[in-house]
Amino acid sequence: SGKPIMITHVESPSADAFRASAKNVAAQCSIIASNLQDEMESEPQSESSDEIQSENVTT
Repeated sequence: SGKPIMITHVESPSADAFRASAKNVAAQCSIIASNLQDEMESEPQSESSDEIQSENVTT
């Protein structure tokens, strides 16, 4: 015991369920990342990143 089901019982129903869940999580992460990228690309760029960084620096 204490060993991952994916190692000890690769073809078990539990391992299959884990694989399916992991595949679904990965797909959702990919969709969210794509949507965020599209959102960021569609936002107007009012300031460059250099200007933003220089405003945050205190001397």
